[in-house]
Formats: sequence, C-alpha cells, structure tokens
Amino acid sequence: MKTITILCLVSLLVLSGCINRPASRPGSGNSASGGRTATQNTAASGSVASGGRTTTQNVSPAVGTRASVEVLLSGANGNRVEGSTEFIADQSGLVRLWRQLTGNASAPRVDFDTERVVAIFMGQRNTGGFGYRPGEASYTANGAIQVQILEIRPKPTDRVTQALTSPFIVLKLPKGTGQPSLLFLTP
Repeated sequence: MKTITILCLVSLLVLSGCINRPASRPGSGNSASGGRTATQNTAASGSVASGGRTTTQNVSPAVGTRASVEVLLSGANGNRVEGSTEFIADQSGLVRLWRQLTGNASAPRVDFDTERVVAIFMGQRNTGGFGYRPGEASYTANGAIQVQILEIRPKPTDRVTQALTSPFIVLKLPKGTGQPSLLFLTP
C-alpha cells in the first residue's frame, strides 16, 4: 500500500512539472543528434520569499544532472585546416562565425546570460564520412557542464565522398558556473 501511495505521489509530481521526466534512452528518439537526447534541468535557479518580498538565487544543479545540448549547425566544410575549439562569448561573435560558415549573417538568437556556444572543428580530412555528434551532457561538482563529443569516422568499407572536407559542429548549452569541458569519444 505504501508503494502504491508513493508511486501515485511521484506520478503527480512528474505530471505537475515539479520533477523532470527522465531522458529517453539513446537511440530511442528521432532527434537531430543521431537519436541521442538530453533533458534540461529547469531548476537551476529558485525564488525565496523573504519578509514579504521574493528574491531570486542561483542554485547549482546536482552533480550528474543532465544538461540540454542543442546542435545549432553542423557540416562538412568548416573552412579550417587544423582542428580547434572556439567558445563564442556574445551574439556578435556568433553572427561572425555564422557568416564564415554559411555566408549568411542571420544567426539564431542566443541568451548569452544563461547559455554558451561552442564550435568544434575537426580540421581537414581527405574524404567525407567524418563528423561530430553530441553525446550526454551533465553538470560537474563545480557546476560546470561536461559534454561528451562523439567523433564519427567512416569504416574502411563505407562509400564516402572523395573530396577534402573540414567537419564541424556548433553547439548551444547551458552556461553553468565554469568553463565547459569537452570529452571527445572515438569509436
């Protein structure tokens, strides 16, 4: 009986939005990141009532709490010979990068007070079939974000474009309290 009561309470909390629903398992969705999904912890800040007035305070998410990662842009021609990672600090920097990568200045709006943008360039490759895909993202002990970056490589038997490529990915993620760390995973 206690178990049923607890399950009912948890279900009500989930339905009311007080508890985040767990992310779907990798490969079960049909997302732009190759079936991998992540959820956003919306409890990063809270309100506290104090003497008749409400103040907002930052609350660090728990270690291991998943963070959302959105692919803003990816492609095979990033125009970089060497591999590199660039952290974009503001909207004008994003517009500049967007123009370099697409020839178009209409970059998406990003709230740089609460979000970060990171561009990852693989450098020049001799064929197609290479790229990056975001994996899981979570908060670390110091409140920073750690993002797994999955490197895509063609198998020797894959048919790929026979041309020079320069794969890249541009990601939007929560700001966190420190510099994000990128954990590159290769097959």
